[in-house]
Amino acid sequence: MIRILDYKNINNYIENINNDFPPVYIITGTEQLLINETIDKIYAHLQKYNFHNYASLVMDSKSDWLSLLNSIATLNLFNQNRIFNINISYGNIGKLGSDTMTKIAMYIKKINPVKDILIIQTQKNNKIIYSSWMKTLMNIGTTINISSIKQNNLPIWIKNRLKEQGQFTDIKTIEWMANNLENNLLGASQEIEKLSLLFPKGELSYIEVKDSMLEDISIYNLSDFRISILRGDFLRLTNILHYFKTNNIFPIPLLIWGMYEDIKIIGKMIENNHSAQFIEKLNIFGNHKEAIIKYSIKIKETKLLENILTKIHDLDLISKGLIRTHDIWSELHRLAIEFAKLKY
Repeated sequence: MIRILDYKNINNYIENINNDFPPVYIITGTEQLLINETIDKIYAHLQKYNFHNYASLVMDSKSDWLSLLNSIATLNLFNQNRIFNINISYGNIGKLGSDTMTKIAMYIKKINPVKDILIIQTQKNNKIIYSSWMKTLMNIGTTINISSIKQNNLPIWIKNRLKEQGQFTDIKTIEWMANNLENNLLGASQEIEKLSLLFPKGELSYIEVKDSMLEDISIYNLSDFRISILRGDFLRLTNILHYFKTNNIFPIPLLIWGMYEDIKIIGKMIENNHSAQFIEKLNIFGNHKEAIIKYSIKIKETKLLENILTKIHDLDLISKGLIRTHDIWSELHRLAIEFAKLKY
């Protein structure tokens, strides 16, 4: 029986599930902030039942699927409860990937009691959703759908986030916030969290919110960073990152999100053959729109983008402290330059 859950009900679901959890969670959507929050809540719950062994992988057609199969199917000598977070959102997994997931699905289906849990990340429009192995996993697991937050829905999302931390404000202020956050959930989340640190619970005035957000205005912003990559302006890109690092303006996760969003948009533009009708539907404007169109026209193979996405995922793990590096800003700079060079 297929069990489908809206991510908005994840808290209620976790409160009532106790130790009767399924062996598989399939998370569909493109809002990475909400995906990460959902996975964090699932993981926090599973930790109560000694699921501490956690592996996170981004997989595509070029990935080492046999190693994944061996890792999952190998006898668990230490009787540890394991979680495998497998992200297959970024492209086709190929025949080997499909065959491997078929074997993994059959293996997971037979295990009782649950010792290994799969968390599968994918997109709703991915053909993988309709594969036989995915249907097997859906039948033994829980599918969590995460809908995109459109610009016109951002005000209510902001309102609910403020409510979660015991704060509220008038509709005029919320709409001002939404208009200035450009449908950027990560940026919105960070601004809302900052308000909880600056002000006590209760009502927030328009002046308090505006002054708090305007503190972040600088000579460079997130849009400048993204456009400099798309234009291949290496000197400007280097200056922007140096400014961000020196002045502690933008957190690295927000910059990672910006690169991820642009690659996702470019991939969709290529899939739709740069259709003018499709481009008009995108929530991008002005110089950013012009730069991303010119960039995408010069990209001939989406495999190049998939390689950058894998490195973005690694950088995200570094930012979370899961992978060590001497200088994360240097890693970010190298990756941004590599992204910029793809069009040449």
